[in-house]
Amino acid sequence: ELFVFTPSPFCLLNLGHAMLCSLTRRLTPLLSLSLCATSSMAQTCANAAANQKSSHPASGGRSGYATSEMPSVAMLRFPIGSSVLVNMGRSGWKVAQVLSHNHREPSWPSDQTAPYKVRVDGGLAFVPIDDSRVIRAATEEDIARMRRAEERSAALGAAAERAKAAQLTAVDSPGRTQDVAAVLRYHAESCHVRPGLYANGGAMDWENQPDKFRRLLGAPSIDLPRSGADVVPEGPLHSLQSLGALLHDSCGITAWKGQGHARWSLRANPSSGALQPLEAFVFGQVGDRQAAQWHYNAYWHSLEFVADLPAQSWKSLERQLPQGAIVIALTSIVWRNAWKYGDPGFRYTHHDVGHQISSFAFAAAAQNATVVLLDSLTDTEIAGFVRADEPEDPVCILAIFPSGAKLPGEYWWRSVSISSKFWEGAAQAAYRGAPVETYYGAPEEEARPIIAAARAATRRLQPPSPDFWTSGAPPRELQSSWTSAGPLRPLIHARRSAQSYDPDKMPTGGLPSHIFYEILRRMLHQPAWFPWRPAVQPFLFVHRISGLEPGIYLLCRGYSGEELKKHVDPKGQLEWKTVPGVPDDVPLLLMRKGDVREEAKLGSCVQDIAADSAFAVAFLAEHLPMLEKHGAWWYKRVHWEACALGGALYLAAGAASADLQGTGIGCFFAPWVQALLGVDSPRWADVYHFTIGWPNVDRRVDGGPPYAHVEALKGRDRDTVSSRGA
Repeated sequence: ELFVFTPSPFCLLNLGHAMLCSLTRRLTPLLSLSLCATSSMAQTCANAAANQKSSHPASGGRSGYATSEMPSVAMLRFPIGSSVLVNMGRSGWKVAQVLSHNHREPSWPSDQTAPYKVRVDGGLAFVPIDDSRVIRAATEEDIARMRRAEERSAALGAAAERAKAAQLTAVDSPGRTQDVAAVLRYHAESCHVRPGLYANGGAMDWENQPDKFRRLLGAPSIDLPRSGADVVPEGPLHSLQSLGALLHDSCGITAWKGQGHARWSLRANPSSGALQPLEAFVFGQVGDRQAAQWHYNAYWHSLEFVADLPAQSWKSLERQLPQGAIVIALTSIVWRNAWKYGDPGFRYTHHDVGHQISSFAFAAAAQNATVVLLDSLTDTEIAGFVRADEPEDPVCILAIFPSGAKLPGEYWWRSVSISSKFWEGAAQAAYRGAPVETYYGAPEEEARPIIAAARAATRRLQPPSPDFWTSGAPPRELQSSWTSAGPLRPLIHARRSAQSYDPDKMPTGGLPSHIFYEILRRMLHQPAWFPWRPAVQPFLFVHRISGLEPGIYLLCRGYSGEELKKHVDPKGQLEWKTVPGVPDDVPLLLMRKGDVREEAKLGSCVQDIAADSAFAVAFLAEHLPMLEKHGAWWYKRVHWEACALGGALYLAAGAASADLQGTGIGCFFAPWVQALLGVDSPRWADVYHFTIGWPNVDRRVDGGPPYAHVEALKGRDRDTVSSRGA
């Protein structure tokens, strides 16, 4: 669901519907890494081709279409070498160069040709019809803009490669621990570097797509009451109604998308590519049942029984938590992301941990409850407590409790522990998760060695040191910036990731500045809490804000501008200017003024969505010094922090205006962006991007009931129902 783009040397441009379907079947490995036109653009092209058959080739500036009826070269409007604009569907018009005429790939059907093959954005595209709605002449201004972008990209490309080299050099520094070295290597090798130089990606092998919903085979289950925009649950958190709303609002299905015969679910929590690599477990009393461990199955919106909790062990844990708390444990299946994204899949998995923590925080806040990350626990404690089946990795544990609950102590969250004997004397888990084959049966160490190394290195085997706890106490209630937004549940269930933006939809002059500041204020005051001082700093690429000069800005978190300047910009390359008219509680500083649309686009894997928006964000995190201070496990936590901020931006956009939508961007050129900003690598790391603007309508979204399939499958043996692809 998130707009994560995996690039390829090839792409298909506005193919007619029949040709698109045919090529999809024949070029699955190619299409898995390609840009593909939207169905609406494909239909436009198909209609144009149909209309063209009944018109004279010279009429309307049209000639030739993707068919066996190959037009003569003389009939084509643009000679080889011409600079043209091509319509890339959702990505808009782009400058391209004609490379050949009447092109046919060897694997295409014998009756299909494309009038033009063009080079665009560093890759190739095939133009299926010589029509002014699809391909037209480029103006001098278009060409000048393209050249400026190419010059900027080339100049920063060399610096980006040096930044990557610096990261790899740091791997072998004297005294470097093996775990920190593994994380430094993973980050350097899994980040896309610059346009044309990408990490080792995956492939969308649809026949072997991992199931995003894991079922406990044979387990008794409880179907939970569903939530929605107008639902107001009653009862304590452990009641079925309240727990059903909490889980639906945090990780349940909220909508479906469809295209052709494919149909897939969207959930309350954002997820890279809607691949949903996380599983959730609930511990405690559920309704009037005795305390037990349950697995949440989002496909059915049900709890699947795992095991009764040992009474004394559970009481020991309860005494360490606020009164009335329930416990949520998260596990991850990295393969769900690595299947598509390859080496970046481990990072994207921990992006989604941050999204999920944010979603739980907002879902809990909708019930006047608080979420606290129990980060005193080691991964060994979490694994022993959850007892998840392979290939699930223990991730974290959350305590969720009423905001007014009695606390067990002033700094209670710093000392929570779970005995290694928690399950001693108890029966083994009665039900197991459905088997999951990963990496086509190969060991991860062979298939994705840097992921395997990063997973092992980032496991925390000891509690954090006292200097880790640098944050204040968890907030017990929503800040006023959020209470003024109105009920949260409508925002949660309406949240979508924008797929493209239309700047022509913006108000005159751009997004009003007071709305922009309110969005930033809500990001700063988001309810997801972490026990460390803010380590992620948002750099904003401002494009279309009324009354605010375009440029790059920094929103200071947890530190003053003067403090950050020493660490972020010791050479003084940026401006660090205060901005007149900015509210005092929005610490925004100007770093560099000027039009930065091309920079935002290039930095986010050449995606127009970062340039067509009101503003885009690059989240930079403290990297090497904190890895050295705390350990390799720190790496996961800055991804959690950054993406919790992204989770807040999603809802802040919806709260600000029904005309706005946000989207997280997982594909970006991290070293390139740091070179642009002049921010040292590996002292800092670019870990996440985001953007907010005026979306084009995504007509693939089905507005029907999110759990209609449960009613349709009523009475079926759920163990026999496949949720693959859903």
